[in-house]
Amino acid sequence: MKILFVVSKSVEVNTSASIRNSAVMSGLMELGHSVTLVSTMPDKKSEYYDDSLLPEGTKVIYLDNGSSQKIVDWLKRNTLLKPLKRVVSKHKSATEIYDSQKWIINHISEVNFDDYDCIISSSDPKSSHLFVYEGMIKSAERFGERKKKWIQIWGDPFLGDVSIANIQGRDEIYNEEKKLVAVADLVYYVSTATLEAQKKNYPESADKMKHIPIPYLRKRIFKLRDLQTAKSIELCYCGDYPSSYRDIRPLYDAVNSMDGTHLTICGTSDVKLNETDKVTIMPRQEHRKIEEIEEKADILVHLSNSSGTQIPGKIYQYSGTNKPILFILDGEKEKTCSMFEKYNRFVFTENCVESIKNSIREIRSRANKWVPVNDFDKKRIANLLDLG
Repeated sequence: MKILFVVSKSVEVNTSASIRNSAVMSGLMELGHSVTLVSTMPDKKSEYYDDSLLPEGTKVIYLDNGSSQKIVDWLKRNTLLKPLKRVVSKHKSATEIYDSQKWIINHISEVNFDDYDCIISSSDPKSSHLFVYEGMIKSAERFGERKKKWIQIWGDPFLGDVSIANIQGRDEIYNEEKKLVAVADLVYYVSTATLEAQKKNYPESADKMKHIPIPYLRKRIFKLRDLQTAKSIELCYCGDYPSSYRDIRPLYDAVNSMDGTHLTICGTSDVKLNETDKVTIMPRQEHRKIEEIEEKADILVHLSNSSGTQIPGKIYQYSGTNKPILFILDGEKEKTCSMFEKYNRFVFTENCVESIKNSIREIRSRANKWVPVNDFDKKRIANLLDLG
């Protein structure tokens, strides 16, 4: 089957969504499908550019915003402008529904939807869905009924997006999301809790909504140290931790109060943490560097969101390894735990200092019998998509 896969942000830019989209496309190709990606031209000078995230064999239609995009890319790379960018970003989140990639709808004519058997749009960004709506749905309204199946995959939904700081336009957001899901043939959500919430938000489209887990890019099997006898152990948390929806302080305080334990934190945040002899603080790194940090760690740390129904994608990537995973619960704890406890793969802890310390000790006392979760294999996940 010929599949058109629409993602409005370059897959080659290292984000959790990029890794998810890359894994889904790779899984589809392993099943024998031909995948053509529609995406924006990547900024190869970006510190987060990583061409290994583009699956081998993917055909690509790059959309280029010309000189305007080059200016935007330069602004993103200029560290001196970070304070200004934060102000602009805050203003945009309060006044605009869609992301900065919305300009791609001006390039709809560069894609012939009729050349493909199935169309898949995947957020984030959410402008991925808008591109298909404007290009295929509106065209069908003008020239007759569309013939191609449209599947939407949602990371964060509009109403449940914990990264949206201002919801003054909640009614507008609701109507926009309702419009998009109404015209899709199938709508997949990566969290069961989000799926149930969305069914309640949009009951008229509930029958087309399904759950699909996030696949890991690949299995990674490491040679593990014996933590029962190790004098010191290394933990890593590689992910963003904005104060608005992730609370990293208990983890930071727990490690600082334990002997024989070191933690590397790697990600973007507005939280100011001081480096200590037990905690190393790093900004977000490129994908290859993150994998090096994870390879050196004895324990991989997953930090849940403090609100909302979404599950950070990092847990799925960690599930492809044979390393112990410290799963810090927060927010919708019962719903989150029910999704993952059946795999008997994670060590769960409340997001408080003493609980985290006890869970680290528990991991140290257990034999190394950790295995990847096969249910999150990319080929298996891709096979769950009802391509029709």
